[in-house]
Amino acid sequence: MILRERRGFRSSGILMNYIAILNPSNRHRVTPTPTIKPTPSPTHSPSPTPITGGAGAIVGVSAKCLDNYHSQKVNGNIIQLHTCNRTGAQRCSVSAGSGTIVNSNGYCLDTLGGSTANETPVVLYECNASSSQQWRIDTSSGVIVNVQSGLCLDDKYSGATDGNPIWIHNCNGTSAEKWITPLN
Repeated sequence: MILRERRGFRSSGILMNYIAILNPSNRHRVTPTPTIKPTPSPTHSPSPTPITGGAGAIVGVSAKCLDNYHSQKVNGNIIQLHTCNRTGAQRCSVSAGSGTIVNSNGYCLDTLGGSTANETPVVLYECNASSSQQWRIDTSSGVIVNVQSGLCLDDKYSGATDGNPIWIHNCNGTSAEKWITPLN
């Protein structure tokens, strides 16, 4: 018996494989064998959801979270990007009303020394209601702007490695300035 396979016939969106079986007497018989060709999943990334207030992790580049370095409750402790791990170092409350972003340890997101300079590191500091601890959350774009400086919360050079620093930077619309918060 000789087997021969032909592919490529389509019928109502189903790929039909036709196997022609030739027997020794040269009689020809065709048996359709339907198989469903899977539709590939879309490969696009979800666009950021604007921050409107609440509690949870703030997520940025490469789906990594804002993180309080070593979960320290110390003035000036750096804020970094890190793989999301659901620890207190990454939980914070976002208040659209007062404009503060408070880590689970009770310290506020601030700029180092209250500076307004471009590329100033973002740190944690005891909450004191200063304008360097106030952030304006743009609900249409997911951008977070420091009220005192007018600069955006930014993942330094869009770095995706754990430990990449967070700073304030001239707002430029890049993915380094897009933040989402899954409200838990």
